[in-house]
Amino acid sequence: MTSTNHKDVVLRRYVVVPHMDKKFKQFSTDLNDSQWLAKFSFVLKKNKGPWIEKYIKNLNPESEIYPLIKALYFFSNKQYQSALASLQDVNTAEYEALKLLLIADCLYELLPDKRDYKPVLEAYQQAIDKSPDEQNKLIVNNRIKFIKYH
Repeated sequence: MTSTNHKDVVLRRYVVVPHMDKKFKQFSTDLNDSQWLAKFSFVLKKNKGPWIEKYIKNLNPESEIYPLIKALYFFSNKQYQSALASLQDVNTAEYEALKLLLIADCLYELLPDKRDYKPVLEAYQQAIDKSPDEQNKLIVNNRIKFIKYH
C-alpha cells in the first residue's frame, strides 16, 4: 500500500495469544487448544517454515482449534479465500473475536480498491464487539485507523 506521500506503508497485524514458552521445537500432541494456538502463532511469526508444516501435520483435524490454525496459515500465505473457508468452521466462543478479526482482515485484503474500505468496517466493528478485553479492542481499532488514514 502506498500513502499519500508516496511512501510504502506496511500494515503489521498483531493478535493476542495465550502466554507460552518459546521452545517451539519441544511440543507434544497433547497440548491444549490455547497452547497450540500460542506455539503455532510463534512459529508463524518467526517464519519457521518446516515447523509450521510440522505443527499443522501433528494437530488433530478434529480439534476445535484446527480450522483457526489453518486459517492463520492460509492468511499468512495470502490465500484469503481459503482462510475465509476455514474460518467458517471455527465454532468455539473462546476464539470468536479472533475469528471475526481474521474475517475482517481477509475481506479487506480481498478488496479490489483499498480506498473503498467502508464495507469492511462493519466486520471490524463485529470483532470489537466480541473482543474479550481492551488489548484486543485496541488492536482492532488500530487496524481501522490504518485503513482509514493510509
